[in-house]
Amino acid sequence: MPEKSETNNHIIRYLTGRGIDENLIDACIHRDVLYETELYHNCVFIGHDEKGIARYGCYRSTNDLKMMGDLAGSDKRYSFRTNVEGNDLHVFESPIDLLSYMTLMKIKTGRWLSEPMLSLGGVYKPSGDPSKRRLPVALQNMLENHPEVTTIHLNLDNDTAGRAAACNIEDQLKNIGDIAGYISPAQKQFYHF
Repeated sequence: MPEKSETNNHIIRYLTGRGIDENLIDACIHRDVLYETELYHNCVFIGHDEKGIARYGCYRSTNDLKMMGDLAGSDKRYSFRTNVEGNDLHVFESPIDLLSYMTLMKIKTGRWLSEPMLSLGGVYKPSGDPSKRRLPVALQNMLENHPEVTTIHLNLDNDTAGRAAACNIEDQLKNIGDIAGYISPAQKQFYHF
């Protein structure tokens, strides 16, 4: 993990500028799932395993360069997530998408941690060979460790990669069994598995 900055001023300014609730940002910092790097002042989002050990990290620049990626040695099975139990799992492409949704939930309901949420740490165009397609490892790991999940809300971007990833996830979930789900209304598609 990159060295932490003495302050989190850059990431707070950047994330609040993206519309994310400042109290939510503070909660993430205090839960050790978000911090600012000493060098470059990037946001680092951390994912932990079932024992609370940091296993995944991704960074996002806070300047105009829009640099982002996974930290070397990250285990994507443990990508950024909330550790809330529930039947409805909300899936997002990035940690910032997840935090944006949590902000909207706080505005709407007064609470931001009512259901489990998972960032995939990015999506990709699935293989052209259907036999090589798989669920994203973060989602697979979440489903294996949380059998109580019965509904998956795919809140992926309404672009080519997001739609392709959503269709791939839908196809893979059909093989799992009794799971219902839908893609975000922005994509104007609704799926039951």
